Amino acid sequence: MGVPLAVLRVVDYQKRQQTQSLNTNNNQVSNFLTNKRSATSSTNISSDKNNILNA
Repeated sequence: MGVPLAVLRVVDYQKRQQTQSLNTNNNQVSNFLTNKRSATSSTNISSDKNNILNA
C-alpha cells in the first residue's frame, strides 16, 4: 500500500516552506555582508570616488 496523497502533499509543502526560509536567510546574510562591505569601503575612499561608484 502506498503513502496517502495527503501525507505527500504535507511533506512537499513543508519542504517548500523550508526552502523559502533558507532563501530568505541567505538573502539577509547577503544583504548584511554587502552593507558591511560598502560601509568599510566608503571610509577608505574619498566621497567623490564613492559617489561615482554608487551612481
